[in-house]
Amino acid sequence: MSESISSIILTSALFLLMFALLASFLIVANNVTGNYEKVRFNDIANYIARNIVDITTLCYESSYDNMSIGIVLQVPTEVNNKGYSINIIIENNVYEVLVVSDTNSFVYGKAPLWVTTGTQIQLSGTVIVPSIGAVYCKSKIYSGTEKIVVWASKQNGIIVAGIGTLKL
Repeated sequence: MSESISSIILTSALFLLMFALLASFLIVANNVTGNYEKVRFNDIANYIARNIVDITTLCYESSYDNMSIGIVLQVPTEVNNKGYSINIIIENNVYEVLVVSDTNSFVYGKAPLWVTTGTQIQLSGTVIVPSIGAVYCKSKIYSGTEKIVVWASKQNGIIVAGIGTLKL
């Protein structure tokens, strides 16, 4: 075989090897990034769910028949320079907080709240919480939204909770 043909074959093999290494690196980096984002989204979902459960429990345990409690949440505006949405969903008769990446719907975190036969979640409308003001109830909130609030209200022994934004 001539020297030029063998150098072409070796050069081509070297380029293929470099391409394979680059592709492997990109796949591993993407996997690590996705796992990091899933952990962060799970943290956000658990933070929101924990606050909803805490204020709902306060309403439930209170001796007052009529009361409202709200908490303004401190959630990141982005995760790894990417936006996300916060949703309240029902899956297998259980309310859940679902936090989903705006760029990849397979990257998400979720946390359970309670069964649908318990306290109801209000997904729309406006609620007045005396300690913080008027709250627009929503089933989906996007990251970067200011003044995200979780709230619970007890009226004549019936408890309703939700997530929303403060009316400015």
